[in-house]
Amino acid sequence: MSIQQRFKSKEAAVDFYQRAYFKERYIGASLAKLETDDKVIKQIMDWIKNPKHFLVFHGSAGIGKTYFCAALVEWIVETFETFRYYKIEDLHSRLRQSFDGNTDYHKVLEYAIDDDIIIIDDIGSDKISEWKEEVFFSIVDERYNTMKPTIFTSNLSRDEFEKTYHKRIISRLFAKENTVIEILDDSKDRRLN
Repeated sequence: MSIQQRFKSKEAAVDFYQRAYFKERYIGASLAKLETDDKVIKQIMDWIKNPKHFLVFHGSAGIGKTYFCAALVEWIVETFETFRYYKIEDLHSRLRQSFDGNTDYHKVLEYAIDDDIIIIDDIGSDKISEWKEEVFFSIVDERYNTMKPTIFTSNLSRDEFEKTYHKRIISRLFAKENTVIEILDDSKDRRLN
């Protein structure tokens, strides 16, 4: 059963996921309202036509990365049966809560990331530890090997990614078959301008 079939209408499904995952600020977000240049729109639309690899959208704060994720909900509802969205720090918190001495967090993580499409927002926004890097590698590696569409967003630049994460993560995240959108322009911070 598709996501859309679980709701009375597509609009109800979109409203539900935008409210549940993105909260009030992003209700009504749509790709038609996305404010970015034509090159970025083309990259997004090309990926949407063939979403079997990663879409990595990263760069300056305030350029619309989370808005973009919320705007994708309409397409996701029409296209996939299962979907999840996480802010990376929320996923870390959920995994920590699963520790009870008897539960393998890998099993919990496997369940958390097995959907048809997932979005991991704000990579690198919290302090990186060895455990958090291991979790991130597990996500990237599993999704890369299964070729399931996955969207990652981050305020990190490519250089910052390379300084922060092990090269085994970088080689998968920035593999040539993935769509990578980097916008480094602090003047485009929509929250300030």
